[in-house]
Amino acid sequence: MLAFTPIHDWTPIAAGLEEFIKRAVEDHGGSGAVLGLSGGIDSAVVAALAVRALGADQVHACLLPDCDSGDDMMRDGQAVADWLGIRRLYKDMTPILQALGAYDLFPELYALPRGKRTMEITRRKRDLLGRGTGNGFLRGYRQNADPELNRIRSLWNLKIRSRMVVIYGYAEQHKLTVLGTTNRSEYLTGSFTKYGDGAVDVEVILPLYKQRVFELAAWLGVPEAVRTKTPTGDILPDVPDEEIMGVSYEFLDRILLGLDRSLDHAEIARVTEVDVALVTHVATMITTSRHSRAAAAAAPDIVLEMAECGS
Repeated sequence: MLAFTPIHDWTPIAAGLEEFIKRAVEDHGGSGAVLGLSGGIDSAVVAALAVRALGADQVHACLLPDCDSGDDMMRDGQAVADWLGIRRLYKDMTPILQALGAYDLFPELYALPRGKRTMEITRRKRDLLGRGTGNGFLRGYRQNADPELNRIRSLWNLKIRSRMVVIYGYAEQHKLTVLGTTNRSEYLTGSFTKYGDGAVDVEVILPLYKQRVFELAAWLGVPEAVRTKTPTGDILPDVPDEEIMGVSYEFLDRILLGLDRSLDHAEIARVTEVDVALVTHVATMITTSRHSRAAAAAAPDIVLEMAECGS
C-alpha cells in the first residue's frame, strides 16, 4: 500500500530547512525574511521555521485580506504572528483590487452584501465543479472551457499576484528575503499562481507533500486551530482546496507518491484503493500545469550580425 510512514523526530529535517533559510538570507544579503501569512498551515510552518532559523526579530509577516477573506484568515494569521512574536504588516487589498478592476469581472456578484455573495458563490461553485470537467473544475479552469471559468481565473490570479506586489514592495523597503510557502503537492499539481505565490526568492517546504506539512506543523507546535482548519486559498468564500482539485489531500499525496515512483496508473489505483480515473485526473493536473513550473522561454535562436560602423 502507498502510505506515508509517520516521522516521529523531525529534528534533522527541520534543522536542514532552517539552515536553508539562513543561507538564503545570507546569500541574498538581506537583514531578514518576509512571507505572506494567510492563517493557513503552510505559511504557519514556514514562519515557524524562519523564526527558528533567524530569530523572531528578523522575520516579518504580511497579512493581506480583501473583501472576500474569511474571518478566520485574520484571526488565525494574527494568532500565528502572536505565537511567534514576529513583526507584521496589515493591508486591506480591497481598494487595490478595485483599482485593478478585479471585482468588475463579476459586477452582479460584488453588488451583493458579503453574506449573500457567499451564498451565490457556493451555488455557482456546485455548478462549476461538475461542468464537464470530470473530477472538478481545475481542468476546465486551465483549458479555457468556459468564459466564466476564464473570468474566475483572472480574478483569482489578480488577487494572488497583487499580494506578491505588496510583499515585494515591503521586502525591498526593509531589505528582506521573500520566503515561499508552496508545498510539493501544490507544486506538482500547479495549485499555485505563476508570478503570484510562485514568485518568491526561495521555496522552503517544496520537498514536503501536504501530509508531511501537517506532521511538521504538529511537531513545531503550530496552533491547533490552524492545523485542523480546512485548507483554502482564501481567494473566494468557502471554496476549499480539495473541492477545487477534485481529490482529498490524503489520496492526492498517495497518488503523487506512486507517480513519483513511476508506477502505472492501474497499479497506483490498486494499492491506493481508488478508481483509476482519479489517478488519471491527478496525472492530468501535473501535465496541464507544466507551464506553471517552467521558467520563461529562452530567447529566440536568432543571430544578428553587428553592422559595421561607417568610416
